[in-house]
Amino acid sequence: MSIRLLVLVFFLVAVGPAAADTLFHRALLIPMEGAPAVIPDGYFVVDEDGRITELGAGAPEREFGPAQQVDLSGRIVIPGFVSAHTHSWQSAARGLAPNGGLTQWIAAKSKIFDSSLLQAGDVELITAHGSIDALLHGITTLYEHNQESAIWRHGQVVDHIPNYNREVFEGLLKHGQRFVFGYRRQGYRSAGYDPRAVEQLQHAETEIQSLRELAAASPYADRLLDIQLSSLGVYFADEDLIRGDFALARRLDTGIQLHALEEPGRRERELQAVKFILTELAEDAHRVTFSHFVHPDDEVLTLTAELGARMNWNPLANGRLGSGTPDIERYLAMGIPVGLGVDGAGSADVTDPFENMRSGAYQLRAMKQRADAISVAQVLRAHTLGAAEVIGAADAVGSLRPGKYADFLVLDPDRLDIGPIHDPIGALVLAGKPAHIEAIYIGGEPIVRDGVHLEAREIGAQVEAFMARHRRDVLAAKDAPGAPAGYR
Repeated sequence: MSIRLLVLVFFLVAVGPAAADTLFHRALLIPMEGAPAVIPDGYFVVDEDGRITELGAGAPEREFGPAQQVDLSGRIVIPGFVSAHTHSWQSAARGLAPNGGLTQWIAAKSKIFDSSLLQAGDVELITAHGSIDALLHGITTLYEHNQESAIWRHGQVVDHIPNYNREVFEGLLKHGQRFVFGYRRQGYRSAGYDPRAVEQLQHAETEIQSLRELAAASPYADRLLDIQLSSLGVYFADEDLIRGDFALARRLDTGIQLHALEEPGRRERELQAVKFILTELAEDAHRVTFSHFVHPDDEVLTLTAELGARMNWNPLANGRLGSGTPDIERYLAMGIPVGLGVDGAGSADVTDPFENMRSGAYQLRAMKQRADAISVAQVLRAHTLGAAEVIGAADAVGSLRPGKYADFLVLDPDRLDIGPIHDPIGALVLAGKPAHIEAIYIGGEPIVRDGVHLEAREIGAQVEAFMARHRRDVLAAKDAPGAPAGYR
């Protein structure tokens, strides 16, 4: 072999693209981070670990073989949506209490989740169904606020579902997108339960560690971004429960998400609980994300901004349940981080980020009677990078830049039903819908094409069988002897 050929071979090995690198190019990119906001002829390179290594306009300096390229000519590429607050397990509870508020919806939901109607594995299946549904709508990362571990009998809590955290966790891990798991301590309503007891905190730590080990041993280890805590301490205005949950968050050095100030009729009670957190537990306020946060007062807003707490905004659910519209314009002006969430697959009924963005923008603009109360760019950011910041995952997801996972949506503008696109961000926020998604990629690999989940084809039949049985059993339970009139 000649010296010249040896030099050429060395040059190709040293500077040529790695065999596993893939070039995505000729797309209209909306990276959601850095400038410019829109790259008309953009490209990015994804390595074998599913992370972006290069991104820019035009073409990369190095060359790629035909098998290492994906031509996205005429397509719009945006980061996958992030939901800052989600209850995937609610997917079996859509359309309930259609004219009721939160309290009425919870009462209706308790009948659906009567323990006599649930078998082992049902919670995992319900969660998987909700997670996949969110993914098909373009949500590639979500915060799962695990909540309903209570065992209901005729509308009353009698115990707690064993292995509930694990079933929800597995439903997310095996079939869905990336997620932050909001772990919920069980037993908080049981007789003699002390939420501050050291043994209770140690049990939770052990269970959380077992969930981490479960994820690490699975083929989908990189889907789990973090385990944080979910708490209903504010909802119940229970200072002991709040102290216990915060003690656990401190032991684990993690974040905590709390439902707060959602329903107007509970405002005064929950305000006191929120103020307890922001004063008595102020040193941990930086861990806090308030969910919904529709009805704070001036003192709470000021403390939230000063102490570095965050909020998630759930306009579909807030509008559907008549909870109200939070003053997001004011929150952002005060520097409070805001992330959009689709909330429950039941309490919002659809997990559609496009509809969620429009619902939020229109509610706020109508409340303020000004179209500039929030811009389309602000709304899109709140459902991508802003939501990632709120759930503590902005180093991995929420935007397209080198170092982050290549989780993105490919949208076909020819499907946008709106004619020529003059403003890509405006078109996506104001006229976009899931039907415009051509493909969804996680880690640079296609997971959805034309509305078909490529990794979970068999789950559809399982869900259909479960739903048929569940609907039959729910109807039978309503007519069962001994069921109270209010349960029917």
